[in-house]
Amino acid sequence: MRWTYCTGPTALDLLRWSYCAGPTALVLMRWTYCTGPNALDLLHWTYCTGPTALVLLHWTYCTGPNALVLLHWTYCTGPNALDLLHWTYCTGPNALVLLRWSYCAGPTALVLMRWTYCIGPTALVLMRWSYCAGPIALDLLHWSYCTGPTALDLLHWS
Repeated sequence: MRWTYCTGPTALDLLRWSYCAGPTALVLMRWTYCTGPNALDLLHWTYCTGPTALVLLHWTYCTGPNALVLLHWTYCTGPNALDLLHWTYCTGPNALVLLRWSYCAGPTALVLMRWTYCIGPTALVLMRWSYCAGPIALDLLHWSYCTGPTALDLLHWS
């Protein structure tokens, strides 16, 4: 258990905690808070038990002109099963919302959804979705829309 606190323009509060029992079991919690123009709140949490099981939560929040909220979550159990959610939101002139979600179970099965939205002169909406089951089966939808001088509307499906 490690804990740090510092005052001033770069004030920081950090908590790191780890627990391990057995051949692979692990619990890790890391939490950071910082004040000021680039204030940051980060939570990194990991739990593992068994040969491959993993749960990871990575969460970040930052205030100011480049405010950012990020959630990264992973769950894995079995030989290759995976469930991943990656979500980002940013405000300001380059505001961005991104959602990436993946699920995999079995030797090849995959479901992926990636969605992006950005406001401003280069506004973009992108949706990419894939599903794969079996050695080669694939279902892919890629859709983009962009405004401004380089406006683009694209739909790719196979």
